Amino acid sequence: MARDTRPALATLTRKDEWYAARMATMNRKLYEALRSIGIEDQHAADVSEALSEDIVELKSDVKLLKWIVGFNLVVSLALLWLVPQILLSLP
Repeated sequence: MARDTRPALATLTRKDEWYAARMATMNRKLYEALRSIGIEDQHAADVSEALSEDIVELKSDVKLLKWIVGFNLVVSLALLWLVPQILLSLP
């Protein structure tokens, strides 16, 4: 039997609970939409789960990119301030 790797409910923050509820709602809506057009139960569940995993991966990638852009912005601004200071201090 596979071990459940999801965090225990006691460790979830309010934001995590909101996100989990939102994902569950979206999965249910997608599942119901797929069922309404005649897709088999198991296939609809598989597609819904796969899409959910893709969305989670995309969200984590976007979060990482935001950190990278923020770090790059800070370093760029520091260099824009530092280079003129160095050039003005030269004899």
